[in-house]
Amino acid sequence: MYPWSHFLFGLLIGEILVKAGLFGQIAAFTLAILAVLVDLDHYLYYGIKHKNWSLANAWNAGSIKHEKGERTFIHHWKGFIVMTAVSAIIYLFSKVAGIIIASAYYSHLALDFCSWNFVGIKGKEKIKGSKFLLDIPKYEIFWDVVFVAGILLLLVL
Repeated sequence: MYPWSHFLFGLLIGEILVKAGLFGQIAAFTLAILAVLVDLDHYLYYGIKHKNWSLANAWNAGSIKHEKGERTFIHHWKGFIVMTAVSAIIYLFSKVAGIIIASAYYSHLALDFCSWNFVGIKGKEKIKGSKFLLDIPKYEIFWDVVFVAGILLLLVL
């Protein structure tokens, strides 16, 4: 999914954890930002492989061309185990930090690996006009609206 979906879903999870009394708004926002930053591995992979650090080129290779191998270990079982261990160790020193890191990472993986199109929405929105190409599945737009509605609902309750 696209970065804004990771941000919105991470913020939704963060707001749920705020309502549960685990931490405050700044922590929820931090969780949302970290949920996006999990994808920095795609940019690093592209830069190292192609010796080209253009953010637009890395974006297009990953999101439009789905370049083979662009997911590093952090998006696979080894990364899952490493991040679970890292989160657990951090949790021993700071419960809030451990929860934020684990929630950001797991929310990111949930969006990447779960089949979110069980709603059956077909088609894509193609947006051109900049160096960054967008080919957004319509079901992802649907879920972004649901995430925003959930965040707003949690903020007013």
